[in-house]
Amino acid sequence: MVVALKELATHGHGSLSANRLASVLGVSRGSFYWHFQNIEDFETSVLKRWQQLTTDSIIAEMETLESAEQRLATLVRTSLSAKTRLERAVRCWAIDKKSVARFVSRIDVKRMEYVRQLLVAIGGDHDDVGMRAQVLYWASVGMIMGPVSDQMAAIQESDLVSFFALPNA
Repeated sequence: MVVALKELATHGHGSLSANRLASVLGVSRGSFYWHFQNIEDFETSVLKRWQQLTTDSIIAEMETLESAEQRLATLVRTSLSAKTRLERAVRCWAIDKKSVARFVSRIDVKRMEYVRQLLVAIGGDHDDVGMRAQVLYWASVGMIMGPVSDQMAAIQESDLVSFFALPNA
């Protein structure tokens, strides 16, 4: 999966063919299918690994922190400093393939729900935090998918945390 994710991040989803990956790995195309039933099975494995790297492991890491405030601040800092090529490549792939779009959508929901839970734990109103979580998440996706201007690059973690601070907390 390391090679597949690297190919995806570097060359886009068009590089995820059995022929290309077998060539990059120096194996036969048949050995590729020894590991995967078909291309859909392979693509699902790629997406599950992306999920593990960019969502599940990050949430697990955040959960080791003591407070919801620390988790939110660290999550924002992690998002601002993350390398975005793989995330961008997966999202571009989702534009072209409905099954990938459905997978990415499930991950988006999981990520937004985690942010919502953090905002509730900080003291936010259940009705209010959903929109805050969604806007914060959409902003991060926009930063990933759009060109980074000098103004966007200057945004600091504390600015975002303050912007999304809860009036009741």
